[in-house]
This record gives sequence, structure tokens and C-alpha cells, in this order.
Amino acid sequence: MNDARRNLVTAANLYLRFGETTILHNVGLDISAGEILTLIGPNGAGKTTLVRVLLGLIKSDSGEVHRKEGLTVGYVPQIFAVDPSFPLTVRRLLSLTQKPSQKQMNESLKEVGAGNLLDYPVGTLSGGERQRVLLARALLRNPELLVLDEPIQNVDMTGQTELYDLITQIRDNRGCGVLMISHDLHLVMEFSDDMLILGIPQ
Repeated sequence: MNDARRNLVTAANLYLRFGETTILHNVGLDISAGEILTLIGPNGAGKTTLVRVLLGLIKSDSGEVHRKEGLTVGYVPQIFAVDPSFPLTVRRLLSLTQKPSQKQMNESLKEVGAGNLLDYPVGTLSGGERQRVLLARALLRNPELLVLDEPIQNVDMTGQTELYDLITQIRDNRGCGVLMISHDLHLVMEFSDDMLILGIPQ
């Protein structure tokens, strides 16, 4: 396939300032179908802001962003806190912004190794279980681009490796592009096809 047809998002020469603070300075990248690209950098480096610019949620001061026409995105947030006493089940969570069938929910949960959690309260899930459920929710959109903001947040070391293996397997099976945000260079190196390292502009 021609590389131009595989490109999901392309950005060049992005600059963004908030007041007197420079957030993005001459940033460029390409995200292709079947590729895992990880954004690396410390807190305050602009990783999440860059993702918002790439998805069209924030406009940069200058530079260009090109997205594939009709691009479908599945998003897994960094933080999704639910009080254990709040009556939100996995089934309800999967149905909040879309109307999947029971078969679709079961298949999505099975794909991420959480097939038995459909009627569990979200607030009682472990960190790893919750991330798998959020991943299943994103996959229900059948995304061409999967965006994961710190996907191993609040997950133990064993669970972190399992999640990265799962993300790689999803990429392989679906052929989607994956854009991950992380602050741990060493942990994600072996799971990434490409990395963009952001520093805090001076």
C-alpha cells in the first residue's frame, strides 16, 4: 500500500503558546496504519496538548495537521475514577455514548481479556481490569486510530507488560494505528515502532 494512503495523521511545524508559556515548539510527526507511535516526555512537556491538536480539539498557533478523511478514533483516557459505591456497571459504561449490541460488548470485552466483567460495578475493578474495559469501550468504535493516554496508569508491573502485549496484539489483528502517551522511555521502547520525545521548552 502507498505510504500516503496509510497515513492517518500528519503534522508539521506545530507551535503553540498559552500566554507567555510555549507548549509546542516546531513539532512534527506521522502516524500510519499498523504503527505504534509513543509520545514520551515529562509532565508539562505538552504530550496531551499535542494529542488534542492532532485530533482537532485545539488549534495550534501555526503549523499544519492533516487527518485522513473520516478518521475514526478510539480514546482511552489517563484517569477514569469511579467511586466504588456509584452504581455504574461495565455494561452501562460501554453503552454511555454508543449503542452496541450485547454480542458486540461481549466480543469487545473478550478481545481485551475481560470477557467475564460485563455486569461488574466499574468502581470495584482493579487498575488493570479498568484499563481493559476502557480499551474495550474504545474498540467498540472500530477505530482506525487508537489513542491511549498513559494506558498503564495505576497498573502493577506484571499488568503493565500484559497491557502492552495486548495493545500490540490489537494493532496486529486490526491493523489500526496506535498513538500512546507515556513518561517512561525504557518501558515502552520495545513496544513502540516509533517515538517522539518532547521536552519542556525553555
